[in-house]
Amino acid sequence: EDGIRDYKVTGVQTCALPISEAYFEQHRAEFDAARIARFRVTSETAARHAYQRIRRGELNFFEAAQEAHFERAGAGEGRMFAFVRRGSLAAEQAALLFSAAPGEVVGPIPVADGFDIVRVARIEPARLDEPTRDAIEGILFRRWLEERRAQDRKSTRLNSSHLVISYAVFCLKK
Repeated sequence: EDGIRDYKVTGVQTCALPISEAYFEQHRAEFDAARIARFRVTSETAARHAYQRIRRGELNFFEAAQEAHFERAGAGEGRMFAFVRRGSLAAEQAALLFSAAPGEVVGPIPVADGFDIVRVARIEPARLDEPTRDAIEGILFRRWLEERRAQDRKSTRLNSSHLVISYAVFCLKK
């Protein structure tokens, strides 16, 4: 699948531009982005306590992050700083992050293995730049691939050259 997408991007990229622009205009808000710092706490009680201490000024965000890291003994190593798009978040998470002002701390936000406390560094309105075009092309390609797979479930397995040729035809029709 990745090889097919790579071939598509280099082999038929010219047909994606108008499709990318139309998709972007229809889904612009999903491409708003936030630059954040975050740390995870395993229990809701501990997360609420840390959040309140930060809000009262008893502890700064980064000190709280360090404490949480040491308490977890390095479990769940991850990146503290992240770039997230609105469309990649659950609706509740997106609402919290994108309504916050830069420098504001929000949380605790429930996640799969605990609760995140997040400091919003910057909110960036959506722009149709190269990374956004790449993201849109990936979305459209995955959607197209799923449609092809659904159509071809009854047939034998398709080989990758058939998918690439079919995708080129799909692009040219747009």
